[in-house]
Amino acid sequence: MILIFKPYKVGDLVDLKGTFGNVEEIQIFNTVIRTPDNKRVVIPNGIATSDVMTNLSANGKLRVDLTVAMPYEEDFDRVKSIIRGALDGVDSRLSDEPTIEIQKFAENAVLLDVRPFATDKTYWDVYYKSYKEIKKALGENGIRVTYPVEL
Repeated sequence: MILIFKPYKVGDLVDLKGTFGNVEEIQIFNTVIRTPDNKRVVIPNGIATSDVMTNLSANGKLRVDLTVAMPYEEDFDRVKSIIRGALDGVDSRLSDEPTIEIQKFAENAVLLDVRPFATDKTYWDVYYKSYKEIKKALGENGIRVTYPVEL
């Protein structure tokens, strides 16, 4: 079925039965996956086709889900602008407009959803560089990191 319908190809980033990684080989009876922690996992094709399979490479881009804490005393529009500028410094990020919105009001901070886009090859680079650039930009603009307050 894999060889006929081709739901994924060698090099694609996939999630097969909870195994996440890049397809290294598609054999007649098995699919070989290389996980991000460099494990080689062999999944029988019968199992791979009998459950939900997610091909993360198929659409050409992935949304990178980040959460940033903003102190309650800060202005959301100001912080959003700072974060947007920080994301401009992430060169591996795709040019799609990122989402930056309020996720929820937590106990010690306002949690923001920050959602830039990446390819499957640049996902982790965008993930880590985005946090790094956001932390740097918030600090440079006097936005303090939130932390629990003891009463």
